[in-house]
Amino acid sequence: MSRRALDRYLTPDWATRALIKEFPEIAGGRLLDPCCGDGRMAALLAGRFDSVLLNDLQPNPSVNRWNMDARNIELYAEARPDWVITNPPFLAAGGIAWTAIHQAAIGVALLLRCTFMEPVESRSWLQRMPPTAILALPRISFTGDGATDSAPCWWFIWSSRVRPRVVVRGREESAGQLSLTPSAEG
Repeated sequence: MSRRALDRYLTPDWATRALIKEFPEIAGGRLLDPCCGDGRMAALLAGRFDSVLLNDLQPNPSVNRWNMDARNIELYAEARPDWVITNPPFLAAGGIAWTAIHQAAIGVALLLRCTFMEPVESRSWLQRMPPTAILALPRISFTGDGATDSAPCWWFIWSSRVRPRVVVRGREESAGQLSLTPSAEG
């Protein structure tokens, strides 16, 4: 199976709702989603922040303000985010995480494959800067078919304002996990 253009896979609503439920301390100030896709994640988080800024490499004037590479420090200098929350393309996730962690005033929450924590040379900085908290989720189907793209992804959070912890969500807690559309349970 080939990867989608720009490594773009939209985040199911239930995965963002899980972050909101488990980490109420993620809130306030200015939120930047540097890999916003269609803006669905930021829409769910918007009520927790004073302002929300969106960027995506793929131009979409109805959703995002900028069309910059999420590793570009100029994006963060212009946005001045308190929080960076996003589901970055996996092939660029290391660089995006590094940049976001160094530019966000309060914290960063990234939805990443759990293998992001593997000790590889390009992410050796994780030994010095491990996540403050982790939310382990059941496998996610990013296309909704559940058969060809199911991937184990977790929320990795870096912030001194988040109580250090690891939370494991069971499959039964993830209503709609095979769908990109909101479930009836919301």
